[in-house]
Amino acid sequence: TRRSSDLRVGDFAAGTGGFLVSAIRYLQDQGSQSTQNYELLQHTIVGQEWKPLPYLLGVTNLMLHGIQAPD
Repeated sequence: TRRSSDLRVGDFAAGTGGFLVSAIRYLQDQGSQSTQNYELLQHTIVGQEWKPLPYLLGVTNLMLHGIQAPD
């Protein structure tokens, strides 16, 4: 059995963040909406984008879908 603290989702060519948003939606559907799960979700999603415009769009997309401080 996998613990939720072991879960990580990464996209290292994130573009505008579509895959990461899909992962967020999936993970939200799998767990309860408790504060602990919400905080865990904030640290589960990892993305990387080198080009400035897709990066900005990706960060905006993640913020619109509940990630408070995308990094």
